[in-house]
Amino acid sequence: MKQYSNDFRKKVIEYCKRCNNKSKTAETFSISRKTVISWMGLEKEGKLYEYKKPVGQSSKVNLKTLEEYIINNPQAYYREIGEEFNISTSQAQYLVVKLGFKIKKKTKIQRSK
Repeated sequence: MKQYSNDFRKKVIEYCKRCNNKSKTAETFSISRKTVISWMGLEKEGKLYEYKKPVGQSSKVNLKTLEEYIINNPQAYYREIGEEFNISTSQAQYLVVKLGFKIKKKTKIQRSK
């Protein structure tokens, strides 16, 4: 969900009060009519400008611990890091890159004859 600035919300509310038409307001500002209705209700309650904490998950991996693991195990693959920290391989790759490390890719595995 997009977080709109307080200035934008204020402009929308003022415009809606002037024209007294929620549909026109929504169309003018390229937002949904439901959003305008919601903001009007919040404005009446005095809660329009209250900060809302963004929704999302926090990482279950301590980045300091992960960094120490990478330093102590420089040859570890993403799969091994994922198994160690009980996360997916792609999440391990994301966190390693986020910390600024690069892990060399595996060399090609030759097929046995």
